[in-house]
Amino acid sequence: MKEKKKGKVKRNYKDTVFIDLFTSWETPISLYNALFCSDVPKDERVRYLQVSNALYTSLRCDLAFTIKDELIVIIEHQSTINENMPLRILLYIAKLYENILEEEARYRRTLKPIPTPRFVVLYNGKERFPERSELRLSDAYMLKEVGIQLDVIVPVININYGNNKEIMERCPTLNGYSYMEDRIRRYGAIDEGSKFDKAIEDCIENDMIKEYLQSEQKRVKNMLQAEYSFEKELQVRVAEEREIGMMLGIERGRLEGIERGSYETTIETAR
Repeated sequence: MKEKKKGKVKRNYKDTVFIDLFTSWETPISLYNALFCSDVPKDERVRYLQVSNALYTSLRCDLAFTIKDELIVIIEHQSTINENMPLRILLYIAKLYENILEEEARYRRTLKPIPTPRFVVLYNGKERFPERSELRLSDAYMLKEVGIQLDVIVPVININYGNNKEIMERCPTLNGYSYMEDRIRRYGAIDEGSKFDKAIEDCIENDMIKEYLQSEQKRVKNMLQAEYSFEKELQVRVAEEREIGMMLGIERGRLEGIERGSYETTIETAR
């Protein structure tokens, strides 16, 4: 039985199965190798990174780490595509560089080598999406004809089950996670109340992240329930905000109509 790796990274802002798989259960090196076609040894030292300054608590990502102090890797897992990801990553990577580089490096006259950054967003939402695409910071620029001097290019990889088979073959853990998410949706369409239990049982029977689920079955279910409850809460909140916006628009239109009618009545009286 594979031993659970503990104490690798403190996750005090959100616990998800995805983060747990690639931090507590195994290192993210297998995921990195699969995504970037690399061959970094699995026992290579990984240093997890996080923006710790209280002023920047909104700058979070799923996985940020260095490998051999040569690379900063940022991997974000999303069920809905945020087109502002390049901007978020730009702000995040700037804070990471500020944290890991000594202050004197900014003022040296000679060139200071810095870790090379690599980014990727993993998409597993319900909407149809291409297997691979890119988000660019420059797409947000209001003036594009002046010439682009700064850009952030973020690959988006669709990890819904059945997509990007080469990546999945190189990283069985990611493939198992993708299979589990697919089964949760399938069983949820039949019986919402038992979808997590049935999906976990299905994964174990089909040898998909089997050891992890057998070892952490109760905790995985708790994390899944928290994840999906949070996602549903967001959907409800968005729907409520949309409804409130529509009601405010109707009320504003009614008041403007009353004001317009009052104005027209006044003009008619003056005539």
